Amino acid sequence: MAFSEQADWPHANYNSEIDNIVTEFFIPTLKKSTTYQRIGGLFSSNSFALCARGIKELVANEGRMQLIISPILNKEDAIIIQNTTTTNTEEVITKNILNELNSIESEFEKDHVDALRCLLKEDYLEIRVHVPRDENGNVLDKEKIIEQNRLTEKIGIFQDRDGESVSFRGPVNASRDSWEKGTFSIAVDVSWPTDSKTAKHVENDIERFDQLWNDVDTYRLPELAKKEIII
Repeated sequence: MAFSEQADWPHANYNSEIDNIVTEFFIPTLKKSTTYQRIGGLFSSNSFALCARGIKELVANEGRMQLIISPILNKEDAIIIQNTTTTNTEEVITKNILNELNSIESEFEKDHVDALRCLLKEDYLEIRVHVPRDENGNVLDKEKIIEQNRLTEKIGIFQDRDGESVSFRGPVNASRDSWEKGTFSIAVDVSWPTDSKTAKHVENDIERFDQLWNDVDTYRLPELAKKEIII
């Protein structure tokens, strides 16, 4: 069943205080999806795991996922990237990702990260890493990102076999407790009818994802990091 066969989307907003966002939104939407694009925000084992919620529905469709993450850099790593080569940048990115994944303790994170590992191994998941900079081109470390309130983008886009899309905006870095104890909401738009305001919102979300995906400061996941993740 394609998205547009459902004339009206159930909700324009989902609030976790009253809705089960995983079972009411993510799972049914992924069941109809062939592509899932996600800006995952600052990378942590928790945020990585949360990106996998409902993902088995996409796998059942042999769908593909594109995920953009950003490393949580300390001051020293930010300086290295600012003043060095692509090779050293990839080394910093790899170290950052592996340190986070090696810190996994909960079964929740382990199970969901394992699902993404399988997608990555089978080439159903492509990850790119965006290095955040300020308006002057300076690489931002974690402290500056928090201080300047950067990386607040919270976009996910689903596409079905007919090319129709559903997008959402919400707190990509919400913790597991936030997901389960009801402290956030997401806004949802659909790409039909094509002349609607909601379709324009989806178009803007797709354009923003594509811009970030192809940005000069967005890198393909280093091969070493990929190999270590899928072991």
